[in-house]
Amino acid sequence: MFQLLMTLSNLPSTFGGVAGVILKIICQLAKEVHLICDTYKSPSVKDIERELRGSTESNIAITGSDQKRPKDFTSALSSG
Repeated sequence: MFQLLMTLSNLPSTFGGVAGVILKIICQLAKEVHLICDTYKSPSVKDIERELRGSTESNIAITGSDQKRPKDFTSALSSG
């Protein structure tokens, strides 16, 4: 999925718009799509690993489809 996002240009400015573009592409390419949702309880193993290495990265909390995506979307996708 990350590689797909890297190849796209002129992405919409909101997370909802980006999700719509991705869904459209996936539905055109795949015969079948499985959507699996999960939750991470805190502290997770990743939280502990980040704390041990002293990472100060901040996570992006997506609160709705109208939320504006970061201008530097590539860097945001690469962050924790």
